[in-house]
Amino acid sequence: MYNMKIGIMTMHRVQNVGSVLQAFALQHKIEQLGHEAELIDYIFPKKKKTHFSPKSILSWGWDAFLGFPSYRKKEKVEVFRKDFLHCSPITYLTHKDLVLNPPNYDIYCTGSDQVWNPNHVGDDTSFMLDFAPSGTHRIAYASSFASNEIKEPYFSYYAQYIAKYNHITVRERSGVDIVKNMTGKVASVACDPTLLLSDEEWNEVA
Repeated sequence: MYNMKIGIMTMHRVQNVGSVLQAFALQHKIEQLGHEAELIDYIFPKKKKTHFSPKSILSWGWDAFLGFPSYRKKEKVEVFRKDFLHCSPITYLTHKDLVLNPPNYDIYCTGSDQVWNPNHVGDDTSFMLDFAPSGTHRIAYASSFASNEIKEPYFSYYAQYIAKYNHITVRERSGVDIVKNMTGKVASVACDPTLLLSDEEWNEVA
């Protein structure tokens, strides 16, 4: 098998330690297999407008009292992302940007995390690789619906785009049933990519 260039679509921009580590782990393992791995640098989640309320002011005051731990965490996550994640040269700000100028890969991979959770991604079909050129190879590794079922209005277009995948693994057994019900395809369960690395590998990163 020749070395391939694989584009990973996942939630590496979320200011969450688990999300960043799972993105790194999947990328790292693909590279260990001898392939080139890039995280498609899609901005998600979008920045939300701040609405001032008594609750938000109280939360800010408590954060200030503790020395802004949330800011320090965000800063550390950002440093890790810049130092360890290999991202696409183009940063995509919107779904439309991906559709109009899709990145070019031999294989497109939806990574782990809650990338197919309708309560999280809503109607953003970027994580179902709808921007990938027709006929390209699509796979999913340990993708999570974080639900036991997908209801309308999401069911129809989830089924439409997930049916185009060549190979699917999900993170929960319930996801196997969802994929079967939506597309007739047989998915399998795979562990979170963070569990693919040994203690020694994580110690090197730490």
